[in-house]
Amino acid sequence: MPPPSGVRRKRSRVLLLVVLAFATFGVGEIFLRLADPFSYAEADQRKRFMRTIVGPGGDRVPDVDTTYLGEPVRTNSRGLRNPETPYAAPPGVRRLLVLGDSVPFGWGVAEGEEFPRVIQGRLNEQRACAPDRCEVINGAYPGWDPVQYGAFLEQEGLKYGPDIVLLMLINNDIKRDEGVNPRARFHIPQTQYFPGWMRKVFVLRFVDDSLAYLLHDAPPADYDPTRTPGTEHLDFALAVLGKIHELCRNAGAEMVLLDTLQVPRIIGFCEDRGLQRIEVVTTAEQAERWAISKVDLHPNAEGHAWMADRILDQLKLP
Repeated sequence: MPPPSGVRRKRSRVLLLVVLAFATFGVGEIFLRLADPFSYAEADQRKRFMRTIVGPGGDRVPDVDTTYLGEPVRTNSRGLRNPETPYAAPPGVRRLLVLGDSVPFGWGVAEGEEFPRVIQGRLNEQRACAPDRCEVINGAYPGWDPVQYGAFLEQEGLKYGPDIVLLMLINNDIKRDEGVNPRARFHIPQTQYFPGWMRKVFVLRFVDDSLAYLLHDAPPADYDPTRTPGTEHLDFALAVLGKIHELCRNAGAEMVLLDTLQVPRIIGFCEDRGLQRIEVVTTAEQAERWAISKVDLHPNAEGHAWMADRILDQLKLP
């Protein structure tokens, strides 16, 4: 016996609602994947790249040959984004060693466009090291902080016998002053609501992110050169820089600070120790113009060329 007409109509409405819900879900998923207004595809690519390029605990990964944002990225047998380089410098070579994080590493730019490589080329074109040849070793790595700069310098960097150590200090090397926003220190990751496998669906990721932004403060950008650094951990950062300076001095290398911050205490630190301090300060307009993507303020090739110019204009070679 067929169900009453009222039951059939109710079932039809439910079926229609289910079909409409799936259709809306499907259209939303297609739109988010094609238009990608929130750059989810880039975020996924970044995660894959980080898993490829950075080992456990921030370790360097040797012999990487991959791409990021369409640009080739390679590391040598020691995990550096640098040509294979013996520890012992050949006769007639003056060496500069660059320490830092993702910026001097060349996050998002092609091989040869990182400012350490640009500096090497221009120094040799200008014969600035004449009669010797200049060699710039890129010892920077994504995610590193001053403690890791010092550890690399002590364990490996000084083996290259650098005459100058250029250390780039970025604002995320010094933790932000979280007291400005009392809720910032209690940030809950956006993945708290949905597990990772569900976030592979862009519609669900949009819902998850919307909940996170509505219920919690948005997390800061991974890299923002215009963000004011905090003061809470400045003492520790300066103590680490002091240890790095001692390592350089004991090895007969000159330490030069590439300063992107212009914090008075850092300026005073350099003056007290007689360190060269080179200002490499980026404005908000420059950061936006040179951004490698609409959601990533790491500098593009033009930005790296500008940084190379700033450094060479102020660098005093011994």
